[in-house]
Amino acid sequence: MTTTAMTTMMEQPVRTITVGVDTHSKVHHAAVLDERGAMLGERRFTTDAHGYQELLDWVASFGIINTVGIECTGSYGAGLTRHLLAAGVGVVEVNRGHALVRSRSGKSDVIDAEAAARKVMSEGVLLTGEGHQRGCGGDQEPAPSARFRGEV
Repeated sequence: MTTTAMTTMMEQPVRTITVGVDTHSKVHHAAVLDERGAMLGERRFTTDAHGYQELLDWVASFGIINTVGIECTGSYGAGLTRHLLAAGVGVVEVNRGHALVRSRSGKSDVIDAEAAARKVMSEGVLLTGEGHQRGCGGDQEPAPSARFRGEV
């Protein structure tokens, strides 16, 4: 290998990524953003162990995972949340945006997944704790495990 090739390989910085996931009963949609907020990719995954691992492998291919923001960690996102926590990935629950704001920007799984990632990037949050069984909604009282997670 030439010196130029080695220098080029060594100069490439490690990218830190933030992930957002829009959850549903049969598929989850993930969006990956770099540290500047540029969209790197988006994709759908099944809601089973194979799909969770496929999602984890896919997002890790973009760089070092900073945090994954998941809508509804206590319902549709519970299985994915457990899988990511077991793999040592930081997870935060992201509340769905206000209905009026969502109606203005449009509604799609890609938009919602990207919005979840952007919300994580814009907030200082704590990680989700294990045993989290809370549903999805901003009007509920915090669950006892709220001190272990951040809600954004």
